[in-house]
Amino acid sequence: MKGLVDNGIEPYYRLGITIENASHIKAYRTAPPKDYEKWARICEHIIMHYNEGWANGFHFNVKYWKIWNEPESEEEYHGSTMMWDGVPEQFFRLYDVASKHLKNRFPNIKIGGYGSCGFYALHRPGAERPEIWLDYFHKFFKYIKEHNSPIDFFSWHSYSKTETNIMYTKYLQEKLEEFGYSHIETHLNEWHPVKEDKGKAHHSA
Repeated sequence: MKGLVDNGIEPYYRLGITIENASHIKAYRTAPPKDYEKWARICEHIIMHYNEGWANGFHFNVKYWKIWNEPESEEEYHGSTMMWDGVPEQFFRLYDVASKHLKNRFPNIKIGGYGSCGFYALHRPGAERPEIWLDYFHKFFKYIKEHNSPIDFFSWHSYSKTETNIMYTKYLQEKLEEFGYSHIETHLNEWHPVKEDKGKAHHSA
């Protein structure tokens, strides 16, 4: 974190899953917290450490705090427990509890989620996992609207070519407007070009 700040790079902090790349062998800390309120308080103190100097901490003024990552990539939805070993409603509740606690405690930071697996179903109709990821996206916004959960940004991922990502972006903006969230930021913060681009100038760009 200090290295990022010292080099003029604004950190973007993910609260929650660490991500084990060998999750097919063993995944760690993917289970829903036993106590959501306690988990939110732990997150509060992480933010205090980096932004308010708590526990020999820092004053980095980190603005963006994302709750979890790709929670729809759990066993029922993804065939593995790489990110979230729980059902959608458990994650929705975790987001609700944590976002309300953190926005109340730190009104000036930006809270969001959830690092969506993406919108591949838009050009792969009928593909099981992408269809489920799209359904998860709809259910998440339905839940947080019903529970009035704070959200300043929505983050998502894509491993598609540029033209396809533009299509995804248009769909996302249309749906957010339909849901009543056209005012929030959207972040494509995990991406990669198609395999054929690797090693080429376009890939570097």
